[in-house]
Amino acid sequence: MAQFKKHELSSDEPLGKQLKTVRLTAKLSLDQVATDTKISKKYIKALEDGEFAKMPAEVYARGFLENYAQFLGFPVDEVLVQYKRERGLTPRTKDKDHFVVPGEKFDTPKLTITPRTLGYIAGALVLFIVVSYLFTQVSVFAAPPKLEVTSPSGGSTSSSETVTVKGETDPGAALSINGQPIPTDTDGAFKEEVRLLPGTNSLRVVAKNKNGRQRVEQRSVIVATGSPGPSASPAPQTGFLFIVRIGPNSAHVTINVDGKNAFQGLLLPNTSQVFTAKERVLLTTSNAGSTQVLINGKDLGAVGKEGQLRRGIEYKVSDYVATPPSPNPSPK
Repeated sequence: MAQFKKHELSSDEPLGKQLKTVRLTAKLSLDQVATDTKISKKYIKALEDGEFAKMPAEVYARGFLENYAQFLGFPVDEVLVQYKRERGLTPRTKDKDHFVVPGEKFDTPKLTITPRTLGYIAGALVLFIVVSYLFTQVSVFAAPPKLEVTSPSGGSTSSSETVTVKGETDPGAALSINGQPIPTDTDGAFKEEVRLLPGTNSLRVVAKNKNGRQRVEQRSVIVATGSPGPSASPAPQTGFLFIVRIGPNSAHVTINVDGKNAFQGLLLPNTSQVFTAKERVLLTTSNAGSTQVLINGKDLGAVGKEGQLRRGIEYKVSDYVATPPSPNPSPK
């Protein structure tokens, strides 16, 4: 490495210019200086041009400057003082070796993961899951079941004696129309035929969940006055005439005539159904006290108590119609 005599540093000229002047006076190229000082040529040029921002970092700028100044014979302490003054460096802490460079960005402290930190995170996560679960359960408990009646629409008019009530509720919810239980499928869908009266018929559909919460939908269906109702036909020559009358409350009935399902649906108060049977009738009703039976015009009264469910009540023709005697055989 070349040896230079000691040089005095002038505060009137830029530091980089003074470094360059000494190098040129010694007739040294940038390549020679880079070889002797082990400093990259581009950084030597940046120091001489005063372009300190081209340094990879402040610590490198100071290190390169100390080496280069010492190589050229300048007093290192004075060089560093002038360097700081030219750059406008201010102390970052009480440590004199740390300075803030204008415009320089510093890394923000990163989160340190410790076992305690992981414990806090796990606890917060568990608490969040528990609170979310409790909130969901309370919401489900407090909310009434879904109830959607798709048919009939409100205030609809019908020329028929019956209307089909269709819709959907939550699976497992108890459904009723005008106080009578109505079956639903596993998905909560329902479809029920309802017998109507001439005039305005009010249908009250209620869905109730296990927590006692309920949702209600009201529908009104208008049947033209004078629409033909079930006629009381005369008793047939064979078999019997079977009539079901409903009142004072509604009832859901299923009627099987001679082994075939003849009717299944909701009958409103003061409505009736008429059937002709040759052998027997099986009657199931959700409200025995409001279900009255007439056979061949004879009133047998209600089939049970109000609100009582009765299944498969049997009426045989042989029990209500006398069998005519067989004719005597003619003499041979």
